[in-house]
Amino acid sequence: MSFAAALAAETPTRRGQQCSTCLLLSTAPKGDVVTLQAALDDQSISGATISRALTSYGQQIGSSAVQRHRRGDCVK
Repeated sequence: MSFAAALAAETPTRRGQQCSTCLLLSTAPKGDVVTLQAALDDQSISGATISRALTSYGQQIGSSAVQRHRRGDCVK
């Protein structure tokens, strides 16, 4: 079996708590969800910028968690 075939056959395993960004998206007021989702979709806004704004908003979500969520690598 080639490495490409082995990699294609691999299914990602997700462990741990739900993604903090996903959790916020499911619990925040609708207006905040729309604004956050727009920021997440806008690649010109860095994960660090979103993280700092979320911290100011009262949500401790690190930039690496934001980036993981953007890539779809978070635990959903």
